[in-house]
Formats: sequence, C-alpha cells, structure tokens
Amino acid sequence: MAGGEIFCGSFHGKEKSLSAYPVVLDALEARARGQAKATIRRLKKAVNPLRSDTVEITKAQASVLLPLLSDYKKELVKLIGHSDWSKAADLGGRNWEKGNGVQLYAVTDLIPACRVSIAKDEPIIIFFS
Repeated sequence: MAGGEIFCGSFHGKEKSLSAYPVVLDALEARARGQAKATIRRLKKAVNPLRSDTVEITKAQASVLLPLLSDYKKELVKLIGHSDWSKAADLGGRNWEKGNGVQLYAVTDLIPACRVSIAKDEPIIIFFS
C-alpha cells in the first residue's frame, strides 16, 4: 500500500501522512479494549487495496479513536524523545512505515481529522495512492 492522504471537511492532512495507517491501527488495537477494539478491527478490515483505495471513518468511529490516538501520540513522543516526526522518520529504511517517526506523522494528522469529524459530524476519508 502506498501513501495515504486524509481529508475531513476543511481539514486536509499532509501529503502521504497516512502511509503508516495500517501499522497505527495494529498499535491501537493492541491497546484497545471492548467496543474500541471491535471498532478498530472493523477499520482494519476496510484497509484492502484490492477492494478499494479509500477508507471512510465515521464520526462514531472517530470518537472511539481520538482518545486512543492521543495516548499513542504521547507514547510515541516519549519513545522518540521529541515531537518532530521528520527527524525520527527513517524514510530510506527497509521497514520505514513501521518506524515510530512515520507512525507519529500519521497520528499527528489523524487527531485533528477526528476532532473535525466529531465537531462537524463529517466522515474522515483516507485516500491511498
């Protein structure tokens, strides 16, 4: 799966910021419980480049994701030692999409998208190219 871009209402994420989206979902699933875990599993099933190049996250799903994303961002910043994903991303590395820096890049755009979705009752659209 190539780079992913995120949109929600007037919010447009940075170019290819959601490339690590599947890896972030795995990390969130490992931390989630109950209904949150079920929501993440449904979102993971939607990530299938053979079926579709877009993923939609509803307002209800965004409400579930937001606290998990906020906690995960704090965890990533602590692991990395700072909040600048670009200094932590090993974009030339073998498994770069699994790196903490690129995951922080994804989380940094997912959080405001979730906030817009909740406030404006609009879905989040992630487009993979």
